[in-house]
Amino acid sequence: KTWYLDAQYFPRAYTAMINDAFNSKFKNNCKFEMEIEDDNGNKYAIKDRKICLKAINDIYFGEELFASYGDDYWKART
Repeated sequence: KTWYLDAQYFPRAYTAMINDAFNSKFKNNCKFEMEIEDDNGNKYAIKDRKICLKAINDIYFGEELFASYGDDYWKART
């Protein structure tokens, strides 16, 4: 709830290319998920957890990526 990465401060980061469809005509086509355990079911230490971007429907070549940044992001921006 207190941490987020705003790609506007890291414009060359790949995450800068993922937008949120919030307040637009577009719909989110992917989502962020935190990986908290490995393939064997062993939990990662908090510092080793990973955030992944996963498609929630088909995404075609040339289509923009949209994923919700979450309510906390938009609250922090106002």
